[in-house]
Amino acid sequence: MRLPLACLILGFQLLPSFLMANPSGEQVVAGSVDIERAGSTLTATQSTDKAIINWQDFSIASGELTKFIQPSASSAVLNRVMGDNLSSIYGTLQSNGQVFLINPNGIVVGSTGVINTAGFIASTQDVANQDFLSGGNLQFSGTSTAAVTNLGSISATGGNVFLIASEVRNAGSIQAPEGVVGLAGGTEVLLTEGTEKLFVQPGLPAGGTVENTGLIEAAAAELKAAGGNIYALAIKNAGTIRATGSEMINGRVMLKASGGNLSQTGTVQAINTDGRGGEIELAGGIRVGQPGTVTVGGTLDASAQGEKQGGKIQVTGQQIKLESDALLEANGATGGGTILVGGDYQGGNGRGAKCGKTFCVVRGPDSSQRRGAGGWGAGDFVGGRLDSILWGDRGPWGQQRRCGRIC
Repeated sequence: MRLPLACLILGFQLLPSFLMANPSGEQVVAGSVDIERAGSTLTATQSTDKAIINWQDFSIASGELTKFIQPSASSAVLNRVMGDNLSSIYGTLQSNGQVFLINPNGIVVGSTGVINTAGFIASTQDVANQDFLSGGNLQFSGTSTAAVTNLGSISATGGNVFLIASEVRNAGSIQAPEGVVGLAGGTEVLLTEGTEKLFVQPGLPAGGTVENTGLIEAAAAELKAAGGNIYALAIKNAGTIRATGSEMINGRVMLKASGGNLSQTGTVQAINTDGRGGEIELAGGIRVGQPGTVTVGGTLDASAQGEKQGGKIQVTGQQIKLESDALLEANGATGGGTILVGGDYQGGNGRGAKCGKTFCVVRGPDSSQRRGAGGWGAGDFVGGRLDSILWGDRGPWGQQRRCGRIC
């Protein structure tokens, strides 16, 4: 039986303090690390660019500090838990470099937990030592069904934050102003150095889910999940996701479910550092005989600021439902952007694929009468003149017809 998130949060909050302390039972298996303890502080000084430490337990109680001092911001340490306890972080984890934490028993950052590093990766799935030491793309794989949950504060100064597990939940805040925040739900996840960071293997028995009810702020954000059966919720965003871009990264937000349903009822915003509108992509899984549903409510905003062009919003899936409160905007003073719901013209999505049996739905009342570059009036739509398309091969009563353009 799967417990509601509220019950899980209460359970984490009531964990006895004696179950948590600074990390213990360490064994350095690669690289060079000197570990010192003084009162409530553990300091790990790393003298090699890469290091791997196996721990019997990796938890931090409230009021405690675990600090990694690394050669540079790009230096990395892999912390792997060998014992049977989940990692409970209610104190502070600090580093000037990249910190990996792998625990197949689960990882929770409590409401008082603070993680402040140059980059942070938490996973219940494992990665090969040699792959970590060699650098490049990393394959996370395993059979753990435990969760990674954030109820506290995670921030990366100049780098990325990735949470990888069969179940990933964020009810706190995650910030990476110069990097990417990625939440990946699955048991086989590829983390790449490319523009798109996370790739989740679909179709595996364990599936995978991602839930955000908190705050995510980053240059770019990726929420991806393998999903499960068609009745299960693969991705849920009821919180706030803001992508503001950086000098090296375009402002974009991706919510992609390989299977199951995708629900967006929160706020998603994407913009670039120069004021141009960013990109927002919601993609539900398309499997023959297993039509998942993409439900869109809340706000999707890829509008520009200042005298700039609006961005792009694209929503694809076998079944798409726009709630009555849905607001999709890609406005721009010098030109509206593009909004595609159900694909491009006649259901194409610009990559040679069709979007399946997308249902026509009534647009939300707040989605009309928005200003594009052409000003107010007939023929103007959110996202600019004639650049917003709602397409489906089934109407709400089963007719085969084009849905028309959405405002």
